[in-house]
Amino acid sequence: MFIRTTTYTYNPAQETELLALNDEQFIPLLHHMPGFVSYTYGLDAATRRGVSIFIWENQESADGLRAAMGPMVQQFQAVGLEIDPSLVYQMVRHTVAPGPTR
Repeated sequence: MFIRTTTYTYNPAQETELLALNDEQFIPLLHHMPGFVSYTYGLDAATRRGVSIFIWENQESADGLRAAMGPMVQQFQAVGLEIDPSLVYQMVRHTVAPGPTR
């Protein structure tokens, strides 16, 4: 598995439009991409920064995200998102919170 991280600068005044584009177009695209496992997105209005963390089954899928987005990149830029270069890492450890003890 592979982790792809992308950081951004964004305009908090356009957060509603940014999140609508994310929810209505980007997430459905991800759900149809081969190798997609998960996506987490966070924003900090105080610093005007954001981060996306993706998990992919293979490096080819992780590497192919930007190309798969096509003109959607310009749509994100039009709502004030400035995208930094992404980084891809091989996942070597992963854990989740344990369930309740019985």
